[in-house]
Amino acid sequence: MVALVHTEASGRPQRALKLVKTRDLDREAWLAVRRRGIGSSDAAAAVGLSPYTSQLELWLEKTGRDGGLPAVDPNDETSPMYWGTLLEPIVASHYTRRTGNRVRRINAVLQHPTY
Repeated sequence: MVALVHTEASGRPQRALKLVKTRDLDREAWLAVRRRGIGSSDAAAAVGLSPYTSQLELWLEKTGRDGGLPAVDPNDETSPMYWGTLLEPIVASHYTRRTGNRVRRINAVLQHPTY
């Protein structure tokens, strides 16, 4: 599976870089990989628009200083994270239906080839 990203310079799609394959990672190893960069789930917090995570909390998480923050239980059925994870395939399917663009699970941490 190839993930393509668009670049402003050429306007042509380029292959995204696969930094880490995640298929066989346990949750802790996956979280450690995520801590190394800003992903799509972090974007709203990074610009101060997340109702769930502040910019300070994001910085604490990414720099390994989040030990004093309350931990989110991924099995807590009242957590937005639980429901987001559970509903992800349904949202992807609906997006495909509405736009005609297929969503594919890549099982890797990707990076734009330029940024």
